[in-house]
Amino acid sequence: MARAGALFSGGLLLLAGGFIAFSLYDHNPLDPSWNVAAAGPVSHSFGALGANLADLMLQILGWAAGGIALVFAGWGVMKLTRPIQPRSFAFKFLRLSAAGFAVLGFALAVAALPIPESWPFATGLGGIIGDGLLFTLTNPLESLGVPG
Repeated sequence: MARAGALFSGGLLLLAGGFIAFSLYDHNPLDPSWNVAAAGPVSHSFGALGANLADLMLQILGWAAGGIALVFAGWGVMKLTRPIQPRSFAFKFLRLSAAGFAVLGFALAVAALPIPESWPFATGLGGIIGDGLLFTLTNPLESLGVPG
């Protein structure tokens, strides 16, 4: 019974990761969403749900939103392929925290990259969170005159 539950939850996690990844890949900045008031139908393959999800994730995390898809897909593959091992709550919390810090670190790293002209959002490539982390870390250094 535990193996069946792991297969089911692993499959759901893998599907969620795939859904997020394809939603981000198929994002059209001109699709109607929470942030875009556009006339006409939604061109996203997953409809309004996919357009809204991709728009929201790209604005919050930028390119690092793909990291969330990788975390879900990787976690799903682990549950599908590994034998059942009882894990403590602390271990699961540590694993989830490491994934969160990895996504935040990725958002911070890509926020430091130059913004291409084709980027459709007002925020940088790290989204709102990446820009916030970057400015939080660089402003004190700039006020001290430290380069970088």
